Amino acid sequence: MAEQDEEASGSEGRWARRKEVTRAAIVSSALRLFDAQGFQATTVQQIAEAAQVSERTFFRYFESKEDLLLTDLVAMLTEAATCLALRPLGEAPLEAIHQSIRSAALPGRDGGLAAIAAAPSWTLPSNPARLVRVFMEWEDRLSRILVGRFVAEGADPTAPEVQLRAAVIARAAVAATRSSMRHVRAYPRDGRFGGAAIGDVLAAAFAVVADGCRPPAVAGTRRTHVRPAR
Repeated sequence: MAEQDEEASGSEGRWARRKEVTRAAIVSSALRLFDAQGFQATTVQQIAEAAQVSERTFFRYFESKEDLLLTDLVAMLTEAATCLALRPLGEAPLEAIHQSIRSAALPGRDGGLAAIAAAPSWTLPSNPARLVRVFMEWEDRLSRILVGRFVAEGADPTAPEVQLRAAVIARAAVAATRSSMRHVRAYPRDGRFGGAAIGDVLAAAFAVVADGCRPPAVAGTRRTHVRPAR
């Protein structure tokens, strides 16, 4: 029985590795073709042939060629969510997400969020709905993790305020992350943040949220605070 279990486990492991190799081959082949002839001119058939798989196999891994543009981003966001689940309890939720993104996306100057933000224009899906869906799914995952953290700290999981607070914090964090990426792409030489240093821009964006999204300080003006409705 033990030998059969080991054999089954070994088969599953080999199958998982084979799937990963196939997926990597599709992605690398697609990126080479996108670089060589452009995204629009590249067909799924060409990608499949370059990866030495059938078109049917391609669609088992990806819904469309546009999904290939999101693989790095999805992997980074997934890692950030995993890091958030491991952050120490008691840490401010927004800061926990900020540090989780830094751990997952800023391993060095190459790769991660910096590479995604500074990637060529063809790496942005022409259909914004796909990109929006990725970030919405990440929002939901962050929100669920935050609820779990709140409950571990003694909060009532059925309380609507707990769910709302987690959702708002998650969406604010996603907005800060997306704004950082868009800023680096739009202003790659912004000297206020050390050029295209995505980590500095990310910290500044999260600071805006943590500061209550107030307007920038201007000499000689008074700030007007919005009072909650009664």
